[in-house]
Amino acid sequence: MDRKVLVVDDDRSARLILKKALATTGFTVIEAENGHTAINILEKHQPDLVLLDVNMPGMDGFDTCRRIRDNPKGATVPVMIITSTDASDDIRKAYDAGATDFMSKPISSLIVRERVNYILRANDTTRQLYQSQEVLAKAQALARMGSFSYDPHGSDIHVSETFRTIFRLSDRSHAITWDLLWQKIHSGDRTTLKHKLKKLHTAGINFLQDIRLVGFDQGDRYAMLQMDAETDSGGNVVRIIGIVQDITERKLSELLESDKNQIMQRIASKEPLTKILHEITKLLERQRPHGMAAICHVDKGRIQTIYSPSLPAEFCQSLEGIVLSAKNGSCAAAAYLGQPVVAESTATSTFWEMSREVALAHEVASSASVPIISATGQVLGTVALMHRNSYKATHADLELMENVANLAALASEQFHLSEQLYYQARHDHLTGLANRATLSDWLSQALKQSARNKTFGAYLLIDLDNFKNINDSHGHHTGDRLLKEVAKRLQQCVREGDVLSRMGGDEFVVVLPNLKQKEDAVRAAARILESLNSNFIIESYKGFVEASIGISFFPENGMDGDALHKNADIAMYTAKNQGGNRFQFFDMKMHEEVIERLQIENDLRKALERNEFELHYQPQLDLTSQKLFAMEALIRWNHPEQGQIAPCCFIPIAEESRLIIPIGRWVLREACRQNMEWQSKGFPPVRVAVNVSAIQFTETDFAESVREALEETGLDPQWLEVEITETAIVKDLEKACMDLQKIKNLGVTTTLDDFGSGHSSITYLDQMPLDGLKVDRHFIESMNAIDTSDKSKSNSFIKAFASLAWDLQLTLVAEGIETRDQKKSLQTLGYTIGQGFLFSAPLPAIDVIMFLDPSNQVQDDEADTASIVPKKLKFFTNEEERQATTIKDKISDSDSKTIPKQKGYHMADKISENIIYCPNCGGKSFKAGSFIFGSDSPTFEIKEFASEALERHYRVKGAKDGVWNYICDNCGAQMNFRMRISSKEQLMFDSSYETSE
Repeated sequence: MDRKVLVVDDDRSARLILKKALATTGFTVIEAENGHTAINILEKHQPDLVLLDVNMPGMDGFDTCRRIRDNPKGATVPVMIITSTDASDDIRKAYDAGATDFMSKPISSLIVRERVNYILRANDTTRQLYQSQEVLAKAQALARMGSFSYDPHGSDIHVSETFRTIFRLSDRSHAITWDLLWQKIHSGDRTTLKHKLKKLHTAGINFLQDIRLVGFDQGDRYAMLQMDAETDSGGNVVRIIGIVQDITERKLSELLESDKNQIMQRIASKEPLTKILHEITKLLERQRPHGMAAICHVDKGRIQTIYSPSLPAEFCQSLEGIVLSAKNGSCAAAAYLGQPVVAESTATSTFWEMSREVALAHEVASSASVPIISATGQVLGTVALMHRNSYKATHADLELMENVANLAALASEQFHLSEQLYYQARHDHLTGLANRATLSDWLSQALKQSARNKTFGAYLLIDLDNFKNINDSHGHHTGDRLLKEVAKRLQQCVREGDVLSRMGGDEFVVVLPNLKQKEDAVRAAARILESLNSNFIIESYKGFVEASIGISFFPENGMDGDALHKNADIAMYTAKNQGGNRFQFFDMKMHEEVIERLQIENDLRKALERNEFELHYQPQLDLTSQKLFAMEALIRWNHPEQGQIAPCCFIPIAEESRLIIPIGRWVLREACRQNMEWQSKGFPPVRVAVNVSAIQFTETDFAESVREALEETGLDPQWLEVEITETAIVKDLEKACMDLQKIKNLGVTTTLDDFGSGHSSITYLDQMPLDGLKVDRHFIESMNAIDTSDKSKSNSFIKAFASLAWDLQLTLVAEGIETRDQKKSLQTLGYTIGQGFLFSAPLPAIDVIMFLDPSNQVQDDEADTASIVPKKLKFFTNEEERQATTIKDKISDSDSKTIPKQKGYHMADKISENIIYCPNCGGKSFKAGSFIFGSDSPTFEIKEFASEALERHYRVKGAKDGVWNYICDNCGAQMNFRMRISSKEQLMFDSSYETSE
């Protein structure tokens, strides 16, 4: 590298000698004849070395050297002064003037070259060292790291400039000692640090420790202190060196993350929102100790609540309730504008124009606020940082506050979400009423209190009547709106302290605690029914709502929610079965009936797979010729334990449980199969009529079921008839017409059963694809009414039905004919087809064969016509009579034997020679004599007997609790004889007996 040497001497020959000596080694020599010229050349050329003669006119070498050192460009340039040989005093002056080295005259070229090379090499080293120190100083400053060292046996500490900056040691007149440093270190860190220093000084154990530094305007700062020991060959500590680094930002960042994690845990633990918001404000103050943090909750255009650990309570209270505005303080402004707001001075900021006096009165000199914004963009509140002195929030401050605001937003949203979820978990989503879980908790407490205070209360179960029809007719949307309106009316009927709950669907519960008397529950139930009895107008629906209410009392009917609900449910269904729109108290008799019903339902589920059902058939006859017209199939249930159960006892249960659907399919297939079996045995074909449940008809594809049954059994469709009730049709007239047409298209006969019992039979009759009508038995029974006006009305209806059927070309069947007078009257009114006990009770399939076989026909006693009713079937017969063995053969000897429920059949007209067989010996043990409903018989009189089907009451003379007892003449067995009407067609008797040997 080309080096430049400035030679300064007023002697030209001396300059030439030096130039010649240096030129041979590659130096570039620049000459100057005096000091002034040398200074100018220094400014322009920046030489690497200056050779300066002492003796020069005007400004000697010493002055020139001083001038060079004063110039920034010459401060580090090596200067060699050339002195006289014996001028020792000049050497001292040369060093004092700032010379790097000296050289005495006379000058040797070799010495000049070597001395110059040496000085330049030394200067290069010095410059590199200086540059390294400068870089190190800058690096330490950037890293906020200072260095220090000291003799462990001394007192002074040598520190770098950055060390002074970190410890705020600006006074350079004082020596740095540990006594001075202890004042800057937090008292909580001193004990640990002193203990580690002792180990370092005595044993040379190095350490690293984070410390807190105090005495700063904006709060404590954090530093990392690392100290190492240098030891001699004997292991003695001779020097301590160390570094200190300002880690305040890192520590605050770590502290922020730690605080945020703790707050997140609090949020996850669902701690109270107020507590979490207070912790968030403390977090902000730990990050900015010079400020006072606050969180404002805003709602409905106002600041509602302010949370702050440091702001004066009076200041916070004065801001609560103020309207959000750009001039009502930084919090109100930030919430109003939806963006950060900074007020460097509350005394002058327009953001505080309307609340300036409040801020100044409480020494709030400056403020900054950022909005708390939810995930949906809603402003929930603000986060604020206020100061008692003028302060302008920095970008880092606002960034921190926004970070904190996000935490507050998360806490608020989580709190409101938890509240919402809790509310949803405790309330019905549609009506807002308490739900089942809330009712259970509340009722549990109420029952405990009732037990302690010995009070009583009522549990009211409310079920809307026929609500399903509203959903089906007007849609679920209208139904839901109606339920909301019902809930509002119910709320107006309860007292404070009562609880109203929606259990689901159209079912509600009201609990009335602390009643004085049961009449209070009656009045409450009456209010509820009355409140629903005024019109609701909702979209397409206009009308009132009826309800059935079941009432159970606690502790009388139970002391737990399940028992009270179960018993109220039983009472409610009793009210509903009585016609609805009423209330009913629970009693144990209802409970027993429900248990029996549930047992029947459970047994029904097994009856099909156990083949416990059978079909009986009742003939329909031509009233004139008594020729067979059709057979109606009627289901019977042979229960393995209870014997034959009447259809009126299990059909309603089958319909409620929807078991009627599979049972109905079985009836349809079995009727078709049996008809095919009769035909396969050579009997004349006869049409079999099958009753169809309204549920089966409306809730299944019944036409498809008919097609499958015909296809499966091979029966010709003309020999099948389906009887549909009016109930099935009025639910959906349009669908009913379509389904009936599908059935007719198969070739199957369709009949409307129980005609006249519905509400609007005639209005839709001409629209229905029907083949026949079957008049409801009520009209036939009324023909025998004692009241002549009732009898006349009934005859008028019967006559009108005949005329209507004739006009519409429909077959007309009268069912329930029990007397010859009824038969004759019907013939007179134009009826041609009849069915009833007068002709035959429903018969098992084996006995129907007797109807189909002409050889079994007998002459009628009162007419010159051949009766199709076999003579054999006009008598009571024990079922066991048709079997090869007697009952006695089937039972083993014992002291006491019981054969329950032996059955017989009865014709409703006068029957003679009725014989009852003893189930013990099988002998004819009793002759009943004449048996006539409602009249005296030689042996006993039926005086009282309940029949749901016939709507009559009879009594059995001499019977106790409905059971008549007698002794067998042959074997002495005591028989218990109970007569009952099990269906609209059949009279049955049950018997049991006891013997003692």
